[in-house]
Amino acid sequence: SDYPSCKDLHIAVTSANGQVVEFDSAGLQHGRTDMWQQCLVVKGASRPWTEHWDHTLQEVSLQGCWTKQRYQEDNFNCYSFVLEFLQRLNYSSLSESARSRTQFCQDYIVPRTTAAGKYISLYRRLQTAGFYIHGSSSNTDW
Repeated sequence: SDYPSCKDLHIAVTSANGQVVEFDSAGLQHGRTDMWQQCLVVKGASRPWTEHWDHTLQEVSLQGCWTKQRYQEDNFNCYSFVLEFLQRLNYSSLSESARSRTQFCQDYIVPRTTAAGKYISLYRRLQTAGFYIHGSSSNTDW
């Protein structure tokens, strides 16, 4: 209800059991799930891939480049980490799109954020019109 559309988005990867792995100005972070209460989930690989998914995530996480000293807000950031993971995952069109920041954004990020923007706009209009909104949308699958 209070997300400003001009705010930068943050992106991360989760393990098969839902542990968040993210790269930010503090370096590589694991398990800060409580900080992701309002997020969009972009589903990637299907269930048979979970072991490979976790193995690839561990491999990428162990690379020495994900340090706070190497972090650069504009060109070596959370998006770099996610794209590196998706490329190494070698999972059909998902990995193919991840070879280009622009292509991945067009194929996966823009459609989800557009849908979320429409939802947020509708939510705010209903709220402004005085409707009572019950519950949480935390389990919505975009």
